[in-house]
Amino acid sequence: MKNNFRIKFSRSFGLILLIIGLVLNQYVLQGIFTDDNEIHSSIHVAIIWIFDSICIIVGAIIIFKKGILFSIKIKDFVFTIIIFFIFLFILEIGMRIFFQFKYSYNQDQMDYEDKLGWQTKPNKSVKYHINGYGEITYTTTENGFRVYGDPRTSKTKIFVLGDSFTHANSVSDDSTYYDYLENNNDDIEIFSYGGGGYGSLQEYLVLDMFFDDIKPDIILWQFSTNDWINNDHTLESLSYSNNNKMTRPYLIDGKIEYKYPKVKGGIIYDMLSSFFIFRMIDIRFSILIAKQREARLARGESIESSLHIGHPLFINAFNTTSKIFDMIKNRIGDVPIVLFSVDNNFFYDSIRELCIEKNIKFIDGVPEKIKEASKDGIRINGLPYDSHWNAKGHEIAGKVILKFLNTLL
Repeated sequence: MKNNFRIKFSRSFGLILLIIGLVLNQYVLQGIFTDDNEIHSSIHVAIIWIFDSICIIVGAIIIFKKGILFSIKIKDFVFTIIIFFIFLFILEIGMRIFFQFKYSYNQDQMDYEDKLGWQTKPNKSVKYHINGYGEITYTTTENGFRVYGDPRTSKTKIFVLGDSFTHANSVSDDSTYYDYLENNNDDIEIFSYGGGGYGSLQEYLVLDMFFDDIKPDIILWQFSTNDWINNDHTLESLSYSNNNKMTRPYLIDGKIEYKYPKVKGGIIYDMLSSFFIFRMIDIRFSILIAKQREARLARGESIESSLHIGHPLFINAFNTTSKIFDMIKNRIGDVPIVLFSVDNNFFYDSIRELCIEKNIKFIDGVPEKIKEASKDGIRINGLPYDSHWNAKGHEIAGKVILKFLNTLL
């Protein structure tokens, strides 16, 4: 009688676990534990998948191994848990050592850096093929500059700063927009540093590091729409499309803080995101659910789609960007800043207005000329693989920029 009860209880318990694993999936839980019916973190998704898998596997074992539930000893269970956590600890230490070694010797174009978050690797010279762009010859000089001229020159020294459009790893040497400036005006000397995924604060830090060595006559600043997102920790944490999932510096309450852009954090997320293992899970699941993110963007569900000039989060990002510009102005003194934006998807007027407010010269028309060329059938980027400019796109942008700069020289 007692044995029969154990079998029935085991089967019932196993069935409950199966039901939990099959029913309490991502789409059910997101309506219970989030305010806007959306699971925002890929770590959360990973945890749910792991939990469901464990429930289904354990449930099936208990059902088919009738007496196994009552044959498990407490000490064996505790021992298994201890071994599991020891394994995780060893794996975490091993991964930290592995990535430390990898980023010291690998051939990637970016690397971790304490002050900047990540940096463009210096002294690189490689050739590779990129879909949509063809064969690329990519070179960086000392300190990660794509172009580093002669600081002792008598020419007009232009210090170019920007993100991935200025990093320009999909364009060969001598084919970027700043190369166009130097190639078409003999009185210009270029110093160019771009960091893929950089926000304005990281670009300011690069300026601060090398300004005294270069002593530029002009600062040419490349701005992107996603800089509004990357300049604010809360906005980046809520973004699907502009979240780099890397620790970067943010300007918070007037101080520079280094934070990981967590998506809909919570206590569990805060704890787990401190570990390499779960950050890797977070990044890998972000890649796996890329199509889901694209669908959300198409449906207008990403934070970028709901922003407007009066939105509190955009106001915060605007004010933060304004303070970063003040830091730039204070650092360089009377050296003029010339800024242009690579796109005008949204808030293009806001960056123009901020430039006027800060007495920064704004180059209008770069995205318009790019769009005109595209409408005329000229290939200006690597779509459908990548939206960054190709050599022709850089040439078109360079013409607009040089025309403006010639009025200052």
